[in-house]
Amino acid sequence: MVRTRVDSSVDRAKAAAGADEKAQLARLAFDNAPIGMAVIGLDHRFIEVNRAFASIVGYSSAELLRRSFEDITHPDDVDLDLTLTRKLEDGEIPSYQLAKRYLRKDGSIVHAMLTRSVMRDPSGAARNFVAQIEDVSARVEAEAALRRSEAQFRELIEQAPEAVFVADLDGRYTSINGAAESLLGYTREELVGKTIMDIIPPEDIPRLTTEKQKLLDRSRVVVSQWKLLRKDGSRIPVEVSARIQDDGRWIAFVRDVSERRRAAEALEASRARLARAQRVAHLGSWDWDLRTNEVERSDELLRLFGLAPGTVAPVRLSMSEYIHPDDRARVVELVDLAVHEGRPYSFEHRIVRTDGRERIVLQQGEPVLEGGKPVRVVGTVLDVTERRQAELEREATLKWLRAVVEHSPIGLVLVHASTDRLEANPRALQILGKEISDVTECAALIVGADGAALEPRELPSARALHGEVIEWGEYGCRRPDGTVVPLLLGAAPITNAAGTVDGAVVAFQDISAAKELERLRAEWSSVVAHDLRQPLNTIVLLAQQTRRGVADPDAQHALERIKSSAFRLSRMIGDLMDLSRLDASRLDLTRERLDVLGSIRESASRLALEAPSRPIHIRCATSLPLVHADPDRLAQILDNLLSNAIKYGEADTPIVVDVEPSDGEVAVAVTNEGRGIPEDELPLLFRRFQRASGAKSARIKGTGLGLYITSELVAAHGGRITVSSTPGETTTFRFTLPAVAPAEVPVRDVKAQAAGPVVKASTM
Repeated sequence: MVRTRVDSSVDRAKAAAGADEKAQLARLAFDNAPIGMAVIGLDHRFIEVNRAFASIVGYSSAELLRRSFEDITHPDDVDLDLTLTRKLEDGEIPSYQLAKRYLRKDGSIVHAMLTRSVMRDPSGAARNFVAQIEDVSARVEAEAALRRSEAQFRELIEQAPEAVFVADLDGRYTSINGAAESLLGYTREELVGKTIMDIIPPEDIPRLTTEKQKLLDRSRVVVSQWKLLRKDGSRIPVEVSARIQDDGRWIAFVRDVSERRRAAEALEASRARLARAQRVAHLGSWDWDLRTNEVERSDELLRLFGLAPGTVAPVRLSMSEYIHPDDRARVVELVDLAVHEGRPYSFEHRIVRTDGRERIVLQQGEPVLEGGKPVRVVGTVLDVTERRQAELEREATLKWLRAVVEHSPIGLVLVHASTDRLEANPRALQILGKEISDVTECAALIVGADGAALEPRELPSARALHGEVIEWGEYGCRRPDGTVVPLLLGAAPITNAAGTVDGAVVAFQDISAAKELERLRAEWSSVVAHDLRQPLNTIVLLAQQTRRGVADPDAQHALERIKSSAFRLSRMIGDLMDLSRLDASRLDLTRERLDVLGSIRESASRLALEAPSRPIHIRCATSLPLVHADPDRLAQILDNLLSNAIKYGEADTPIVVDVEPSDGEVAVAVTNEGRGIPEDELPLLFRRFQRASGAKSARIKGTGLGLYITSELVAAHGGRITVSSTPGETTTFRFTLPAVAPAEVPVRDVKAQAAGPVVKASTM
């Protein structure tokens, strides 16, 4: 019995020793666990912590036993942690796992994965919490870095100027950037999910298999040319750089090469234009590489030497054999010297083509330097044969022309537009009476026909320099001695091929002798006309007196014919006197404010006796302003036109006079019916001694001076006269006089003359 009790005590001692050993092993396992472990009371204060836990949060075990779990939890994670702890304590959940942040003793943040469970007594009541934490900061940082990298990658792709397409191996797009949207005209949503076959032309689909095979070699980037279909159906040429990524995605960078293609086409077109230009200009080019002695030659250069394009390849081949033998040594020497000195050169020489023809060419070249040494020479060869021949012909022509100018009986002055410098031939200097060197000096000598000075802008040379052609007209030259020499002068601009005025030529001749002869002739005409009028007046007077005393009808008829012939001769003398005055510029006008309608009425009444059967209708649609005119000369104008209408119109047909205001003028038109005037004769009617062919064939008497004098009288009043005619129908003479007064002349009726024709004024 005693032994039994002793044995039982030993067994209990052994059991106690074993339990203690297990407890120590458990403690060692707890303290040395690789993950942080802690026992936490229901009040959330630490009861036990191991070294790994303390190391993770940066506190010692003793420091943690004086703190609660919330003291080391990041403030933003406390609420969630407490919520889950309450659920754990209440038995709603057996445990939970939570990624959260902890505040280390030094203030830094550590990311850890928390696993928490609850310890309960046999009754099921919660006694303590067990927490395990694993430092996952490295993983979190790696994930964050990965996210940042992906974000940067997405941002880079989005900001890329090229279109970027990301697709799977089947070619279905999973991602695109904004440039891809702009390139194809689709939205991102429309493109994602499409396949490459949706955006390439049908004829390019068979190429996909070959391109996919190339992409399977992931070590290479496949670059190829495609055409893509835009949303609007248009096609756009692109260059695609594609490869398969390690993750199996297919990524392609797509560049719009429309501009590049257009540039290439423009370059090709430019080269073609250059070749055409060289061909048209007979200009060949070459490029000589001094390091390799290779020469590249243009097609036109080969043509210049009589060689077909492509005959000579750009290799080491000298073309000096085509240089004229007499020029060869000089050409080689000049080129070598220019290359040695590194300077441009330009000179002419002769070549002998393959067909034996000699040509003159201008060779120009320029060395290209690297490090101060010539490495290449570029140059051109221009065929100047025709130019040189033209220059020789031009020099010969200029020689003859200069001889003509120097010995010309007409004064010639050439004015240069850019410098105002001028050149004058000997005859010009003789007429001007002095040496001249510039435009200002010459202009000071030229005056109007009346001797008055001209405004600078009215000078013939100035007008010609502005592009105006000055027809021959009368001017004067005030010579240094004060005398004025009458000139017949004309001027014209000298233009270049572009139409720009380079200068002017002024031509003039001294007409002093002609003016003196004209003066003498005018005086003679005036004297003769005056002396003839005296006996004519006597003849008319005696014929009238004799007729009153003679009863014999035959005698009376003869006397009437004598008087009529005398009157006609008197009118002819009057015309000759007017012609003399016009030629001598001695026609004086005595102007008054006149009513044109009244003057027409008076002329119509005077002419009523000449043609009793020819009614004259005067038509005026509105009131008229006054004119400033010589009443006698206006009557002469009207008498001439009405007399012509009577003489050349058909018998018994009316003569119509239309009067109307017209842009500050009063216009008068006299119309008669008759055979009319041929169109080719109309421009000649206002010349002196000119008569229509119809008047001559009808043997109508006249001198051919009436219309000339009429036109000069109208011009002297500042008006214009014209004629229009329809053969077999009507002829109309129309003249205008300037209106000078705002006062209006009312339309007035003209009563029919009892013994004359019907003369009417009416409104239309």
